[in-house]
Amino acid sequence: MNLGFYTGGCWRGLVLTMACAATLSAQTPASRVVSEGIAVDFDPVMTAGQLPARSGQDVRFRFRISDTATGNPLQGLKPAAWLDLQRPGQPPETSRCTKKVAAFLGDSLLSVPSVDLNAWYVLAMNEDASISVVNPRFGFGGSQLLAMVFLDSPGEDWVLTANQQRLLVSMPESARIAVVDTVSWKVIARLEIPSRPGHIALQPDEKYLWVSHAGGLTAFDLQTLKPAAQILTGAGPHELAFSSDSHFIFVTNYGAGTVSVIDTAKTIKIADVSVGGRPSSVAFSDLSRTAYVANEG
Repeated sequence: MNLGFYTGGCWRGLVLTMACAATLSAQTPASRVVSEGIAVDFDPVMTAGQLPARSGQDVRFRFRISDTATGNPLQGLKPAAWLDLQRPGQPPETSRCTKKVAAFLGDSLLSVPSVDLNAWYVLAMNEDASISVVNPRFGFGGSQLLAMVFLDSPGEDWVLTANQQRLLVSMPESARIAVVDTVSWKVIARLEIPSRPGHIALQPDEKYLWVSHAGGLTAFDLQTLKPAAQILTGAGPHELAFSSDSHFIFVTNYGAGTVSVIDTAKTIKIADVSVGGRPSSVAFSDLSRTAYVANEG
């Protein structure tokens, strides 16, 4: 496979045609290409099994772009990358790679790479207990619909993990959270909630998923998807805010006129703070290390 990269804050950035020399194979699973003071490290990571990759298996690709003088990562880049087949005996000439990168940048259906690593999707939560997954760049058979995710009941709130491999969707009518795999776009697990779920959120370090419901919160371990804690707070509805170090959660209790402070490490409530009104939202400031609450009335 040939590699072509694009980096830069806009589409008129730096094209790293040097990367065409990198080859994906069983013998060299990781590659490094250096040119003009820039190093690109490419590492295919199997999600299951080992290289060489086989048809039907999922493969994750990791790239690291750094300054060769300091070894520091280059910041503020928006790289684009493609994989394209290098024919046996065909040298990875720079001119050929430059032409291919230019063709790939044009998004032409006549010049399609073997693998496009720049795919992105638009998700729409529907009223009929489904989620539409749309490819906004290309259509297939007159439609841009890539997949449909079917839920037990209509979704209301959702959150995506940082690695974009899991989508967590609340289903109030079913009192459950659906765990959706973003590779297959299938529901792979269902988390049971004591009552109708409200707001859901991942703490910054993503150790726990927190789900609000009548009178409190439920925490789920994101690795095992098992319940980790049940914490009573006060009458809702609830909004959540996290400290940047994931140590504390601030939970508004609209019906009780309080904000609960929860220690995530011990998974216990350490205080209920009266705010003299009906708290409707909360935000945490990293600079002041303070939670700010907005009241209604």
